[in-house]
Amino acid sequence: MIGPSLSAIAYVLALPMPGLWWLGFFALVPLLVSINRCKGLSQAFLRGFLFGGLMFTGLGHWLYQALVNEYEKPAMVAIYFLLGVGILPHALLFGLFALCLCWLAPKKAGLFYFALVVPAIWTLFEYLKEILPFFIPWGSIGYALAQSQIFSQSADIWGLYGLCFLAAAVNGIVALLLILFAEKRAGQKEQSEKKAAWVKDFAKANRLVFAALLLALLLPGIYGLIRPGQIKAQMQQAQDAGQSLCAVIVQASFAQKERWSGMGFYSRVKTHLDMSQCQQDCQRCIVVWPETVLNSTPELTEEFFRELIRQMGPDRMLITGGLRVDQQGGKVFNSAYFLPGIGPARAYDKNILLPWAENAPFDVLGTYYNAPASFLPGKTSACVETPFGAMGVSICFESIYPRFVAKSLGCNAGILVNISNDTWFGNSAMPFVHLLASQLRAVENRRMVLRASNSGISAVITPLGKIAAKTDLFERTSLNQQVVMLHNRTIYQRLGNWICLFSLCVLLIALWMRISGEEGPLQEKNETPRSKLRGEGPNPD
Repeated sequence: MIGPSLSAIAYVLALPMPGLWWLGFFALVPLLVSINRCKGLSQAFLRGFLFGGLMFTGLGHWLYQALVNEYEKPAMVAIYFLLGVGILPHALLFGLFALCLCWLAPKKAGLFYFALVVPAIWTLFEYLKEILPFFIPWGSIGYALAQSQIFSQSADIWGLYGLCFLAAAVNGIVALLLILFAEKRAGQKEQSEKKAAWVKDFAKANRLVFAALLLALLLPGIYGLIRPGQIKAQMQQAQDAGQSLCAVIVQASFAQKERWSGMGFYSRVKTHLDMSQCQQDCQRCIVVWPETVLNSTPELTEEFFRELIRQMGPDRMLITGGLRVDQQGGKVFNSAYFLPGIGPARAYDKNILLPWAENAPFDVLGTYYNAPASFLPGKTSACVETPFGAMGVSICFESIYPRFVAKSLGCNAGILVNISNDTWFGNSAMPFVHLLASQLRAVENRRMVLRASNSGISAVITPLGKIAAKTDLFERTSLNQQVVMLHNRTIYQRLGNWICLFSLCVLLIALWMRISGEEGPLQEKNETPRSKLRGEGPNPD
């Protein structure tokens, strides 16, 4: 099973390491070649199953550390949880992906299949992680391309799932070229000194495949070179029109157990206040604290909030995470408070709860010190009107739901705010992957993002997805940055995940072709029958 293993390794390396983002264009190639050589559906399922399990293990191993070090669970309980909640579901999901690929493959595996059907199925399975209960849409291959300042720019047209489609399409075309090249080489009987001639013949015979690969890279590449100049011009116009303000991002980096021990609430609030000084000369200043700083409900009285607002001053607005008690049922919301010095205060209650930690069908993890065992899902709008202008807000993992973030701009919000607590992840790849999500949300919606995380990574992100300022992990510091509010609507905001509908149409066409026995519309003359590709030649696994 070399192919799935190589793909899982390359996939894991492509996400958190900026210098290896290009692996996103090649990570799936070994898996696709391996599936193409399968002799049956069960074999394909097992290879996808292996890939999904290894991929999640590489990206989600922090779950074990969180359960053992933070929740103080026995090692075996942590292992069972990691297997049952993370590894096994993802292994099954990608096993089904490989099963669909194998079943839908036409008699001749050609350009239509590898350039359209493969990315369509991959994109739809990525989207399933967003809509299936107890899955989380994190770790998508599109986030690898989000690290490229060129290829990420097309996200304002087709979003995260468009980048997933692009990455899978390039992977599919490269896999097709390797398969055809291997067949051509295996059938070559001429002398070695004539190899240059048959390589040239191979390139000529497959010029349509090479053209498709060039087109897949060239079109988003050109857009990525042109679009930033337009966005920079919009930012300058907004700044000239007075649509700018100052922002202070506070990262106090309190340990998880310290935050929920029940002791030192006022000391922690004072630490955040001391770190909230605006170092720039601005008439308006936003101060952003992380998630659940105000985590002691008995202390959250009207007098407390009045004093907090007074200490912030009339020209500043505090955005902070905290708990909010439902006055009717007595249960707790995970909320974001908007506390301006002048004007009405607002609260947003987290709409999308984190499976198993904030919302579970039964008590799996148990209580964590004084933290609530579960939260109520909020119903409030994520687009919050403030005296400083409308703002879209997300709490922690809500930032990895692209359409949710896009809809938070529905009241013509000019900026995005994300408050989070990534302390659970420890020193793993996840804080970097979580930051990538905010970078891509900035590009999709062409808004600046203010991200405050308790232990990092906190950042100010431009509408180009660039990081204007950021902290290190577990650093106690503040960021001071001037930010611009934009109000233009992107194509992605207007049309949503249209690429998923396109993928569904491609899937239906492939399904019709499979049932009716039709060949694909873009077949190469030298394509090898599927049975020959899978039944002959050495198996790389």
